[in-house]
Amino acid sequence: MTFGERSGIISMTIKVGKGVNTIKIMLKEVREKKGMSQVELAQKSGVSRNTIMKIESNSCVSLKTKTIVKLANALGVTAEEIFCFK
Repeated sequence: MTFGERSGIISMTIKVGKGVNTIKIMLKEVREKKGMSQVELAQKSGVSRNTIMKIESNSCVSLKTKTIVKLANALGVTAEEIFCFK
């Protein structure tokens, strides 16, 4: 799955439940590998630190694709590298 950031195209919300552990582990792993703190990722991506913290702590209930794109772009990776859509 590939995401772009064209206005109006990204409107889907991904419900995260059972697979949220995969999301948490991969986001934190990639962020730490890049040597970035949650605060730095929040500043670079425009996604709040609170949202990043919720994703990484398994307490995020839903996640918009535009948030996924922002995080991936800020980390310099594709969405597929940090989120597993199975």
